[in-house]
Amino acid sequence: MLLTKLAIKPRSILQLTVTGFLTVAGILIVALFITARQINELGASSQRVLSQSVESIEAVRVIIEQTTAMERNARQYQVVKDVNYLQVYRERQRSFSNAVDRLAALQLDGVIAGSSDAAVQNSYQSLRENAFRLSDLLGNWTTDQLAAIQRETTTTQRLLRVQAAVMTIVALGLAAFFTTLITRPLGQLEKAINTLGSGSFDEGIAVEGPADLRKLGTSLDWLRSRLQKLQQQRTAFFRHVSHELKTPLASIQESVALLRDGVAGPVNPEQLKLLGIHNNNCQRLQSLIDELLRYQKEIQSILNVVPQPVRLDQVIAHVLDSHDFALQTAKLQTVVKTEKLSVLGDKEQLRVIVDNLLTNAIKFSPEAGTVFVRWQQQGDRAVLEVEDQGPGIAPAERALVFQAFYQGSAPVRGSLKSSGLGLAIVQEYVGANRGLIEVAPCSSGALFRVIFPLPMV
Repeated sequence: MLLTKLAIKPRSILQLTVTGFLTVAGILIVALFITARQINELGASSQRVLSQSVESIEAVRVIIEQTTAMERNARQYQVVKDVNYLQVYRERQRSFSNAVDRLAALQLDGVIAGSSDAAVQNSYQSLRENAFRLSDLLGNWTTDQLAAIQRETTTTQRLLRVQAAVMTIVALGLAAFFTTLITRPLGQLEKAINTLGSGSFDEGIAVEGPADLRKLGTSLDWLRSRLQKLQQQRTAFFRHVSHELKTPLASIQESVALLRDGVAGPVNPEQLKLLGIHNNNCQRLQSLIDELLRYQKEIQSILNVVPQPVRLDQVIAHVLDSHDFALQTAKLQTVVKTEKLSVLGDKEQLRVIVDNLLTNAIKFSPEAGTVFVRWQQQGDRAVLEVEDQGPGIAPAERALVFQAFYQGSAPVRGSLKSSGLGLAIVQEYVGANRGLIEVAPCSSGALFRVIFPLPMV
């Protein structure tokens, strides 16, 4: 009863482990004790039979010897009438009687039963015959006892095998029971941690098992609620900020448009130029707000990475097809060299990595330039390289290009600058897929190198 209570409602994982160990060990100890007892009984039985056999053989030997000696002494006394022979005869008669009594005391079933009187009263010839008959009976008795011991040994072996099988099944059952009691709450904790790591905070966390693990589950549930509130606050913050920024920005854009249309009066060329600058800045600010919201959404999705084999050469081909129009517009050539390699990661995030790097190369490449895309195996790693022939990245800026909203000093084709979030998202996604990204040295233009570990075969 106490053991069941301790197993079902343990106070700690240590108590549950110790209880399970002691229970299984107790079962094995009981099995060993029963086995030792049965072996001892079998050994005692064998020892008893051996001792009785030795004593009975010795007693029969004495009977046979004393019978022959008594007959010889009796004949000598009849011839010489020497009292000494009569004295020797009586001593041998006492030895004979003692041997018969010892044999009778052994209580050997079927060997001797009230034979001492009959043996003494009969003639010497009958005594010898009875002695040899006792020897034969003793041999038969010994054979029967050995056969009985053999049968008992066989029965004991069979019982021990059955007992060992039963004890083994019981021990394994108890081991499985306690293992389940131990691993089930640990599995619940692992599932809860994975759920938190995936960014899902809606489902409550409840851990069953020892009190210390239940307490840990309560702490995880408190952490879940805190993370849920923080996520809600962050989402609300971005939503409110974007709304508060978009509302006055829309008013500014509308006002600029009305001024450019001459609603408030004629606009001279210099004023029109200033209004154009205001309009471009408003558009850029609108783009920054949209990129900020997209960045927040994209970074949040990193938490939901489900690794799976992805053929990046196929992803590269798909991304190049989607940029075909932009490449033709800029009159850019592409040199693509890929191998059929797979990496473990999120397919959509890997697509965004390739897309942003290719977009960045197209944006900074001069017209009629060349963009190089390479995807190759190098040892136990897979390496993605995207290279352009643009102005390149200054060494002092290579550590800064992956910061959010950072914009380098290199000139960009077109009048509208980017938000500076593309490479920041690339770095986040590369890290989420267990990779590394760097700006590699290049003779001309910029070279981005992404390194992924190859999956274990």
